[in-house]
Amino acid sequence: MVDETGCVKKGKESVGVARQYCRMLGKVENCQVGVFAGYASRHGYALVEQRLFLPEAWFTDAYAARRTRCNVPTELTFQSKSQLAAAMVQALAQQRLLPFKYVVADCLYGHSIG
Repeated sequence: MVDETGCVKKGKESVGVARQYCRMLGKVENCQVGVFAGYASRHGYALVEQRLFLPEAWFTDAYAARRTRCNVPTELTFQSKSQLAAAMVQALAQQRLLPFKYVVADCLYGHSIG
């Protein structure tokens, strides 16, 4: 299962903070967004992977100082939420630790993961 969640933030110093849609609030607000992969079977369920979403603005020159203060690796490039989800699913499939046939997600991810 792939989905995201937002964490409301009052300040601007945390990595990835920006005005973006926060599902928890149902509106655009200052927050961080994480993309998560969960695994479920008849034996149980668990969160198995996570990635922090960095909005595209974070990769502009205007955010260079903030990237440095937040120790964002210089080789990191922008990835959409769907690209982060696809990378997690591919990594989980390559590791072959968890057997799965299907990936479930809402339409944001469902229209993008191939």
